Amino acid sequence: MTEKNENLENLLIRKIVLCNAEEKYGPGSKALFASQTIEQGQVVLECDELTCDYAIRDTDKDMLKTKEEIINCCNTMPEYEPILMYYQIMVDQDLFMVPRLWKEKKLVCVCAFFNHSCDPNCGYKGNAIISLKNINAGEEVTIDYQMFETESGFASGLKCLCGSNNCRGVLLFDQYRNVEWVAKYYDYSSSYVKSRIDDLRERWFSSQCYVKRFEPLEKGLVALKGIEPDTLVAIFSKDTKPEMHYIRPSINPNCYLVGNDVYTLYKVEPDEELTLKYSL
Repeated sequence: MTEKNENLENLLIRKIVLCNAEEKYGPGSKALFASQTIEQGQVVLECDELTCDYAIRDTDKDMLKTKEEIINCCNTMPEYEPILMYYQIMVDQDLFMVPRLWKEKKLVCVCAFFNHSCDPNCGYKGNAIISLKNINAGEEVTIDYQMFETESGFASGLKCLCGSNNCRGVLLFDQYRNVEWVAKYYDYSSSYVKSRIDDLRERWFSSQCYVKRFEPLEKGLVALKGIEPDTLVAIFSKDTKPEMHYIRPSINPNCYLVGNDVYTLYKVEPDEELTLKYSL
């Protein structure tokens, strides 16, 4: 179980309190609750960049990791798995931010303790979390984890316990592709999720795929799970030059292009990179 700074309670603003939530979420679980009535549009929590676990300083060289790097850390140092797996935040394609004090297994800022709801009453606004509706005293304050995560995140496949009328059951983190969800929550999502929504207008790819970092500046499209032959996996909106898209070139490709549509040539295995032979 992750250690929490002994002064954590002192960092809570008056509108919310951190409480035991084991009955709803299981052993060791905590949740944030409103200590007073909070009106729609009010700031619920504003992180202090000097103390927030997720504020990167110039001296912080170990807070950004790829998915593979986090998995390798957990395999080689299993004692850090709880804080690395449960308290990382997706900030870009195949790039995650871990808490600054992860090696000490400490959390300082309460922003790490917002639980998920498919009908959230809070959302992001810059460095602040604001209320999306009126919240009664004693009511749990929640966000939709879709606001900062996509399909390839560590929480994909999580069974939801929110109990809302529109509960999605199992979280696949593909709602940023849903027009209704985007219309409702785009303005309250992280800059990463906003960029993914915007990016889909120019280079769409299937939810069966994700972007992986092979080098610091080199990205490729990879199968999230097995993909059958002749499956549409991507659509190029305009320019089909490889440098304009995530599908890298290969002399032995596993995909083919019909117009601007990319299909699998044969069955693609999980974690296999999708490639094309581009015309010169």
